[in-house]
Amino acid sequence: MTLDSYIKDTGMFLQKIGGLDVGGDDLLLVTFDVESLYTSIPHDGGVEAIDWFLMTRSDLSHDQRLFVLELLNVVLRLNYFTFQGDFFLQLRGTAMGSNVAPSYANLYMGLFEEAFVYSNCLYQRYAKCWYRFIDDIFCVWAGPRSALDQFLIDLSQCCREIRLTSHVSNDQMYHQLKLIRHLFESNKRMPLFNEQGEFVYHYRISNVIHENERSATVKTVGVFIPWASEDQQLHINRTAIGWKFTTKPPVSRCSDPCLPGSRKKLGSSMHICCYECVLCPDGHISNTTDSEDCMKCPEDEWPNERKDLCVPKLVEFLSYTEDPITSVFLSVSALCCLLAGLILWIFVLHQDTPIVKANNRSLSYLLLVSIMLSFLCVFLFLGRPSNITCRLRVTSFGVIFSVAISSLLAKSIMVFIAFKATKPGSFWKTWLGAKLSNSIISVCSLVQIIICVTWLSTCPPFQEQDLHSFQDIIVTQCNEGSVIGFYSVLGYMGILASISFIIAFIARTLPDRFNEAKYITFSMLVFCSVWIAMIPAYLSTRGKYMVAVQVFAIMTSSAGLLVCIFFPKCYIILRRPELNTKRGLLENRDK
Repeated sequence: MTLDSYIKDTGMFLQKIGGLDVGGDDLLLVTFDVESLYTSIPHDGGVEAIDWFLMTRSDLSHDQRLFVLELLNVVLRLNYFTFQGDFFLQLRGTAMGSNVAPSYANLYMGLFEEAFVYSNCLYQRYAKCWYRFIDDIFCVWAGPRSALDQFLIDLSQCCREIRLTSHVSNDQMYHQLKLIRHLFESNKRMPLFNEQGEFVYHYRISNVIHENERSATVKTVGVFIPWASEDQQLHINRTAIGWKFTTKPPVSRCSDPCLPGSRKKLGSSMHICCYECVLCPDGHISNTTDSEDCMKCPEDEWPNERKDLCVPKLVEFLSYTEDPITSVFLSVSALCCLLAGLILWIFVLHQDTPIVKANNRSLSYLLLVSIMLSFLCVFLFLGRPSNITCRLRVTSFGVIFSVAISSLLAKSIMVFIAFKATKPGSFWKTWLGAKLSNSIISVCSLVQIIICVTWLSTCPPFQEQDLHSFQDIIVTQCNEGSVIGFYSVLGYMGILASISFIIAFIARTLPDRFNEAKYITFSMLVFCSVWIAMIPAYLSTRGKYMVAVQVFAIMTSSAGLLVCIFFPKCYIILRRPELNTKRGLLENRDK
């Protein structure tokens, strides 16, 4: 089924009115306009009209017809739009910008014409033509004006959704249509239509530039040939077109240009010149105006603030010159190392006093040297990492701390054995001597050395560039290589510290002024607390702050050993020398 009133374009309209054969001079030209057609069509009525026309199609099955109707319902009933930041759902009519709207409106008007126009007796008697381009209607009325007015009243009452406005020409001018003449390139007057009512000439496309209010320049820049093939109808000489204010053709746009750093995002409009500008996502840039897509920066680069250029990422590590915390670590570490050296010098000066000799001064010297070295190994963690420093970091402080804890373990065992050996006939007397303490230190330290050598020989630590922890920063850090090796070193130190803590805790109540067990107990408690707290803090941080956590744990645990074990002895040596004698020792024991 076709719509008899359907007009596709101006050419089709001219052909139809050119072919009309109507006699008489009492003809009226009437134009109608449907007010707000797109937004006035009720959904149910529009779907009914589409269904009515689909049923006339013999090439569509029942299922295909229902599928088309279902899609139409989706388009009509789920049409959302925004206005001033608020969202709205269109409950009536259809959106003018949708692709289906023209055909939808045409078919609805076609059903309206079939139901109310063509069946009207006044139309059948006086209307000589009825042509419609969507909502604009052209009619030739060959009857009295009163009949036309009554026809208009009938149309306005038959359907409340369709409101027609009309304009009636005062001139009876239809007979002039075929006498239209136009002056083209020649001075001869030519008919616009041939005998069959066909348009017989081409359109001339002119470029008019108003130079001022009284004069203008007109020149031909192209032609349009209706009867030619579709790809040959339009001919335009672009170079001949002149513009008043610019030498380049103006750009038709409904959106501001997207600056570098953003890209175009097409919105809901059917026009490609209407779009939104959205910023490029993180890690992407655009360096041209109205960019369609954003480019991703290389892994070692990051966009600048305007996101129009990729710049190298910042390289982060605990720098000697840029990080204040590094200066704090250096100062505290050096000060504590000097303090440990000062205590060692005091012990050497008073090496023959009872408080120094009471608990194996060789072990005290070894413990002080280990603490000094532990403060110095902090320097391996600062500055830009390298493969050498990465391999020396954990292994050096692991071995140094193992020696220190082994010394404390030997001290605790010697205190325990010494008081057990005071009983008559005790077999513990055979264990007294420097060989036992030396053996304990050698064996315990050797186990840690074997763990470190195995770790370094199988999967050693190495320097790496971490590109993923932070978006705009490259972290230069040490990769442990083997997580098992790293936690084996820490775990072995924890085992030594736990054993030393248990033995010292058992021996803490043994009576003696120079009994170090209580101090070792407290120092091991501080040591274990620091390293147990370090593990979750280490795992929850990233970048250079992981190194800062390690450095803080090393310095804190070393300072704990130094303060808890040696400060009480230094106090007696320097401030209470009367207690640093055999007599003072015996008096205290008698008490």
